[in-house]
Amino acid sequence: MSFSMIGSVGFILMVGLIINSLMDVMYSRLTNFIPIDTFYLFYATNLFVVFIIITLLFLIIFKILPDGKIALFDCLVGAAFTAFLFMIGKFAIGAYLGSSKVVTAYGAAGSVILIMVWVYYSAFILYFGAEFTKVYTRTHGKNIRPNEYTIKVLKPQEEIN
Repeated sequence: MSFSMIGSVGFILMVGLIINSLMDVMYSRLTNFIPIDTFYLFYATNLFVVFIIITLLFLIIFKILPDGKIALFDCLVGAAFTAFLFMIGKFAIGAYLGSSKVVTAYGAAGSVILIMVWVYYSAFILYFGAEFTKVYTRTHGKNIRPNEYTIKVLKPQEEIN
């Protein structure tokens, strides 16, 4: 279940990245047909909707996957923070790839490298967001309560010499 959930969320995020990239490419064409104010309103609405969808996806991951019970508000704070970092990173990666020659430097393998960079970044943000949610829950929210089937792992005691 965990693997399929992470895989499906990754797929949804990749589709969202492709849609936003297409919208950025079509920017010049759209400004010829609609007023610039309407375009910026549409763009801001798109960003807000994407932020809400990404927050909901991370909320589902942070609420369902752990072997513990976490308060919904604590998961929501962590999911919103993770979605914010994800959106910032998406813009940063887009700006970097738009201004650099990474894809052309590697030729046909450039798209594979681009996907690998995106997967690495997404995994990094997911794990960082999960850690942020854990720390936020322990310091400001309710504590994480283990499920009845959770196995507690204890640190081994040091050997006495």
